[in-house]
Amino acid sequence: MKTLIFDGKSFASQKEQKLIEKMPNVKRNLGRSPKLLAVGVGEETDVAMYLALKEKAATRIGFDFEKKIFPLTAKQGEIEKQLLISNQDPQIDSILLELPLPQTMKVTSLTSLISPVKDHDCITPQNLGLFLLGRPRYYPATVRAIKDIVAYYFYRLLNSRIKETDFLIENKAKPLAKKNAVVIGGGIELGKPLALLFSDLGAAVSLCRSTTKDLSQFTKEADLIVSAAGVPGLLKGEMIREGALVIDAGINFINGKTSGDVDFESVKEKSAFLTPVPGGVGPVTIMSLFENIVESII
Repeated sequence: MKTLIFDGKSFASQKEQKLIEKMPNVKRNLGRSPKLLAVGVGEETDVAMYLALKEKAATRIGFDFEKKIFPLTAKQGEIEKQLLISNQDPQIDSILLELPLPQTMKVTSLTSLISPVKDHDCITPQNLGLFLLGRPRYYPATVRAIKDIVAYYFYRLLNSRIKETDFLIENKAKPLAKKNAVVIGGGIELGKPLALLFSDLGAAVSLCRSTTKDLSQFTKEADLIVSAAGVPGLLKGEMIREGALVIDAGINFINGKTSGDVDFESVKEKSAFLTPVPGGVGPVTIMSLFENIVESII
C-alpha cells in the first residue's frame, strides 16, 4: 500500500487563492482592507516565528496586519490593556492572541477579554461554548484545518459522494460513521473541540494523552488518528493499524528544527494518509484563520 503524503503547502495555496479572489468584496463591504491585530509574548520565542508567518500570509492576501509582541518580562495587565483597547477600535476586525503564553499568565483571564466577534481563532469562553453546543460562530483555526484535511481525504481520494459543502459547513453528512477516531492531546484549543467534532461527524472517539496507559491499545483500533500532544516520536508504526489516516498536529523544536509527534518513517509504511511536519497542518491552519475572518465580513 502506498501512503499518500499530504501536501499542506499546496492545499493552503489553493485556499489562499480563493481568499484573494474574495478580497474585492471584503474591501467593498468594509470600505477598506480588513485588519488583523496579533498579540504575542516573547520576542525571541517560537511565538514571534508563528506571527511572522501569519504576517506574510496576511500581506499576500491583502490584509492590514499589526502585531504587538510583548517581552517575556511583560505583566499580565499590559496584555489586558492592549486587548481592551483593541476591542473598541473599529479599524480592527480580528484579534489574535498567539499561544502559548508564559506560565505566569492566566490564559483564560486574557482570552475572556477578547470580543467574541473579533475572536476568529475561537479561544474565548463564549465562542468555545457555542462550539460545544454545536452552534459555532467560528471553528478554531486548527480544528477547521484538520476538518478540511479529513474532508479532502474522503472527497478527493475515496471519491465519496459526500459533498464538500455538507462536510465542511453544517455537518449534514456523517462521513466518520462506523469509524474509530483517536485524538491524542486534551488541550482546550484543539484536542477537546476536535474530539467533539469527530463525534458529531459520526465517529466513536477516544480522547487520549501521551501519558495514557497502553496508548497503542487505542491507536491500533483507530481508523483516524490525530496527535497533538507535543511529544516527538510519540506515535510509531507499530502502534497503528494498516490503512489508518494519521494527522500530525504536534509541534516540537529540536536543535532548531521543527518536528511533529509522529515517527514519520515507520508510520508511513502502514498508514494510507499522513500529514508531515512541517508542511502539513500548519500552512492550512493559517489559511483557516483568514477564512474565518473573511467569511465573517462577507
